[in-house]
Amino acid sequence: MTTAASSDRLNVSQEAEFGLSACSSSDLRISGVEEAESEPEPISDELDLKLQSGTKLTSGRQHIEEMENVRSHLQTMLRGRAADTHEFLPSVIHHHQDNESDTTSHLLSGVEELFPRYSRLRADFDSTPYHSVSELQVIRESLERERARRKHSEQQLLAVQSKALELQQQLALAVSADRKKDIMIEQLDKTLEKVVEGWRRHEREKSEGMRRIQEEKEAAESVQKKQREVLAGLEKSLSEAAETLDKEQKCNTDLQNTNKQLECDVAELRVCVGELEQQVERLHTEVEEKKSEVETLQTHSLDLQQQLEQHTLQAEHTHTHLQQELTRLTQQLETERDRVGQEVQLREEAQSRLQQLQQDLEETRRERDTARVDQALDQARFEAQHSQWEVELRLSVEQQVTERLATVQEEHANATAKLREQHRKQLLDLSAHHERELSVQSDEFRVQLKERDERQQQLTRDCNRKIAELQEELVSMEINKRRLEMQREELVSRLQGMMRSHWAEALRLLTNQEQIEEVLSPLCLRDKPHSSPRTEDTSTFSTAHTLST
Repeated sequence: MTTAASSDRLNVSQEAEFGLSACSSSDLRISGVEEAESEPEPISDELDLKLQSGTKLTSGRQHIEEMENVRSHLQTMLRGRAADTHEFLPSVIHHHQDNESDTTSHLLSGVEELFPRYSRLRADFDSTPYHSVSELQVIRESLERERARRKHSEQQLLAVQSKALELQQQLALAVSADRKKDIMIEQLDKTLEKVVEGWRRHEREKSEGMRRIQEEKEAAESVQKKQREVLAGLEKSLSEAAETLDKEQKCNTDLQNTNKQLECDVAELRVCVGELEQQVERLHTEVEEKKSEVETLQTHSLDLQQQLEQHTLQAEHTHTHLQQELTRLTQQLETERDRVGQEVQLREEAQSRLQQLQQDLEETRRERDTARVDQALDQARFEAQHSQWEVELRLSVEQQVTERLATVQEEHANATAKLREQHRKQLLDLSAHHERELSVQSDEFRVQLKERDERQQQLTRDCNRKIAELQEELVSMEINKRRLEMQREELVSRLQGMMRSHWAEALRLLTNQEQIEEVLSPLCLRDKPHSSPRTEDTSTFSTAHTLST
């Protein structure tokens, strides 16, 4: 009976030890679950997790209260039976020391430090005998509940681990999103640099276009200035031609004076009538030559008028060949200058001829002086006969010459006046047309500049708007990044706290295990034949070691 009672008590004590160890491990796991459940989740799942953690905390507290009630009930039961089984105590203790396993002593030594009530219960249980089967059934049910709760806590631990993995994935996604945002910011910086470079290039092109237009304007002004200089030269040449005409008129007056002198001399040169007739014939031929020259000048002036009309028509039809026509006009003006110079040369030749005539007259005077003695009789003879004829002939010749000279001068003056007017009209038309083209081009250029400025302003406004939007996005991204970093830091800190608590718990279990091994080392030496408890002890030690690691 004593052996049966002691074996029953050993079984009960072993079951109680297993229940207490399960309770302690479940308590530890419940605390770990509570710590794991207190880990932060995203903002959308925070409330649900808090509710779940609250319910789990309440369930864990209820389980702990139930275990305390079971322990107190066992303690009262064992104390009530201590008096009945006091006489069997030495043999039971001896048998218990012989048959107690290392696992039971190892587990109970750690539990005594954790639960002082159980240590008292253990002390009382060592002194108590046997208890009833119903109480053992209650203990077994409580052990089953503890095992179920342990499985439930393990499932919760797996759920917490899965949530931790999800949080790690979210952190990885957040880091990748931050990297993508950094890449996008770099790309935006590059695009902004390209936009700024394009704007600067557009400004440079604009300044170059302005400079080119300014150069074209300066070139047009220089061309206009040259045209004005050419006009001034033409006017100067025309004034010189007028001066030459005045000189010719003066020469004509001088010729008239010389003719008067000749009239005085003709009275003396009656002897040289034949020679004078020859000179008159020569003068007739010269007059005819001058007439032919005047006709050629008239035909040339008509040709010039026709050419000018053709040039004006060509200028009206072809605006693109203005420069060529100007060059042609300048060439024609140069030819006209040459012709005016030729006319001046002709006049100079006429003057030279007059000088030759004067020289001839001087020679005739000399000959007259020599032949005066010889021709004195002839002069007396022919004086009465030829005086009237000479006067009439002289008057007619002078009248014809003066009339022809007047007509030539008038025609030349009219031709020069017409040429001046035509040249002035042409130059005025060209200058007005050039000014109109310049004004039209300047208006077009101003309109283009306004359009370019408007487009540039629109581009700058668009760029500023895009930059503002990008800055706002960057600010929002930085805020999200800071929020995620804060969440990550909180998660890391909580995970570190949880790992530290687990580590401290594992170290505490190891220290308790070492103390139990030190206490039970003499018992191990005694119980060498009992191999099964030793193997159980090693298995528990290995599980504790794995948990601590």
